[in-house]
Amino acid sequence: MHPTRSRFKWAIVTTALIAVLGYAAITNLHRFTTPPPAGQTTDPEMQKLEAALATYKQKIGHYPSTVQGLAALVEKPTTDPIPANWTRVLEKLNPDPWGTPYHYKIPGRRSPDKPEIASAGPDTIFGTSDDLVHQMK
Repeated sequence: MHPTRSRFKWAIVTTALIAVLGYAAITNLHRFTTPPPAGQTTDPEMQKLEAALATYKQKIGHYPSTVQGLAALVEKPTTDPIPANWTRVLEKLNPDPWGTPYHYKIPGRRSPDKPEIASAGPDTIFGTSDDLVHQMK
């Protein structure tokens, strides 16, 4: 084989390999970019919790107490009022996008008969200006 042909062949193989790797990197670039703003990922989770709380109320007849909290959706409460006909509504409780458990209280700030779900927000401290609070409708 001619030495020039061998070099040319390797140049083509190398170029093709670089092109394939470049294409793979570009098509997967979205995996390495910053995630969407956490508020965008918190809202669907809060909606999921709201739906689970509505199901709980429909099955039990009332929302969990503040003391029972969101844990009542995944395990039978041990504090009053203990529901006789309790059933699991969620498999597990996910934390907010910053790794902090959601807070639950009833009554909420805006409605005396509806619960409120809150995320501590990016600073992971409740009671600060970046908290995300969702009042059930």
